[in-house]
Amino acid sequence: MKSYMDFLRELGRSRVTGFRWARRGWLSPVRIAGRLYITDEEIQRFIQRAERGEFAKVETPLNKGLLSHRTDGQPGQVEDEK
Repeated sequence: MKSYMDFLRELGRSRVTGFRWARRGWLSPVRIAGRLYITDEEIQRFIQRAERGEFAKVETPLNKGLLSHRTDGQPGQVEDEK
């Protein structure tokens, strides 16, 4: 078992990223006496899931090409021409 912050530091990730991963269920740190730790088993589970690509970026309408960015500098999206 190691400190959750030490684990994140070894990965080169921030505290905020670590909390996002925990909120998403990607990691399950344990709280002991007010501090977060991560077990060796949880680290191995995370590594295996990462190697399988479970955390790869999810496709959204924007990166699928269903929506496009405006090129006129205005906020919002471009409507399809009909």
